[in-house]
Amino acid sequence: MTNCMALAALVVLLSAAAAAQEAKKPAVTPGTAGGWPEILQPPATDLGKVKEKLMLVSWGDLFYFFGPETDPGLYTRDQIRRMMVAWKKQGFTQVYWRSEHVPMDDWKWNTSTTYADASFLKAESDRIHRACDTTQAAIELARENGLKFFLWHSVYDEGTPPDQKHRLWGTFPWRHTFFDERPGMDTVDRRGGVQWGIPEMAYPAVRQRKIQQYADFLRKYDADSVLVYLHSHSAPGLHGDQYGFNPPIVAEYQKRHGVDILTDARFDCTSPSFDQRDPAVEQWRALRGEYLTQFLREFRAALRTLRPNLQIAINTQGGDYFGPPFGNMKMEWRRWIQEGLIDVLILRTWMAGGCGAYDFGKEHYLTWADKNVGVLPYEEFRKVIDESGRKVQLITRVRTYIPAADGYYDSVNRDIRYPKLQRQEQLAENLARHGRIGWIEQDFEGCAPLEQKGYLDFRLGGPRYFLGDPRYYASRNNSPGWAGALTSDRANPPALVDLSPVGGNGFAVFLKAGARPLA
Repeated sequence: MTNCMALAALVVLLSAAAAAQEAKKPAVTPGTAGGWPEILQPPATDLGKVKEKLMLVSWGDLFYFFGPETDPGLYTRDQIRRMMVAWKKQGFTQVYWRSEHVPMDDWKWNTSTTYADASFLKAESDRIHRACDTTQAAIELARENGLKFFLWHSVYDEGTPPDQKHRLWGTFPWRHTFFDERPGMDTVDRRGGVQWGIPEMAYPAVRQRKIQQYADFLRKYDADSVLVYLHSHSAPGLHGDQYGFNPPIVAEYQKRHGVDILTDARFDCTSPSFDQRDPAVEQWRALRGEYLTQFLREFRAALRTLRPNLQIAINTQGGDYFGPPFGNMKMEWRRWIQEGLIDVLILRTWMAGGCGAYDFGKEHYLTWADKNVGVLPYEEFRKVIDESGRKVQLITRVRTYIPAADGYYDSVNRDIRYPKLQRQEQLAENLARHGRIGWIEQDFEGCAPLEQKGYLDFRLGGPRYFLGDPRYYASRNNSPGWAGALTSDRANPPALVDLSPVGGNGFAVFLKAGARPLA
């Protein structure tokens, strides 16, 4: 799921000339996926030197972002087939597919805190998957087109309980109740404050649960490669060294160093005297990182029993520390390579999915890829790979040839040329056929009761509902949604009301008291 609420249909309103002008403007907004200075470089033209091109397919974003009846929306098997063919023609060699249709029984929707666009996303996802298992189709069609397929799932994205606030979102749409049934396994700060949705890998039960999730995916789908995706929609801390004080960490640090990190002032990042360069603090960061490495050891051993030739990809921000929204935990990427725990290492990825354009510049992160803070040269990664004797692909965000890297990755979200052309063709055809382009058209037939037909929103002063789908459907030449929030109570307008008590037929929207009587 996502907080991205762009309406894909609107992109067609840009002319080709305007779009070309937009393409010349650099993406410089801090904190966004397009914010890396590297991505401003033109795409690679010498494909003979770029060995691997990865397409990241964030299905949970795309079906809404690009909308219905466009191929990048990936609603149907035919749409997925056409996109696989297109990616193959563009020189892509691997597809990383974010799967939403996977067995996770503890995944719950926070209906008491949700917002309408998220409710719509869930309903639309469920509707699509009743008609097509998009993940299964993607696996089969990737193989048809000679594309290597990786099943993509997040390790640190367990959601926020309905009675807790997300620092940047306020309310949050989902939660894995495994953690509510076992309180204390989300990572905590020195005062017991919780970073909801970020599990602490020092707990064996947390590691085993995540391994079991991937095992369930592999039992359901015949995928031979997986992405251990280090990314989260969880809220970041206020300081890069705020979180990481769960009891197992505290106990192990005490055992090794004879120091209680809960009482020793050196570990209080809120103190004016806090020193990020203190060796004791660095030892604590390193200890935290050991547990992610232990997870990868257990992960590889367990899943290789299901897929002996399983390939494992993982991503980092390209430095020695985790980075936002997680914190300054050490990333033992050298050990991952040396021990043969990974097969693909993807660098400089965007991890803070719940933060939009948030600027982390004043929050003391030791690695932050968006601003090239604490990132290492690609040559350093290549040197470690070569010295290890392991076959590990090194993938970067830079869409051009880099001698130290094996290739680069791109994402479907970035390039709107394909859906734009498809929408332009649809609009031209409908204009010729109908003489007009319909937009939001709602006659309120079949809209009641709101409690069943609408999408609930608690952000607008009590429960309100949004009706229908506001995106453009070429086959209907309209958008069947309603651009506003409704209630079912005339005392709290705008309200959807039944006209039959006043001699009318059907339903209408009551806008405000004192207006023309309903009769």
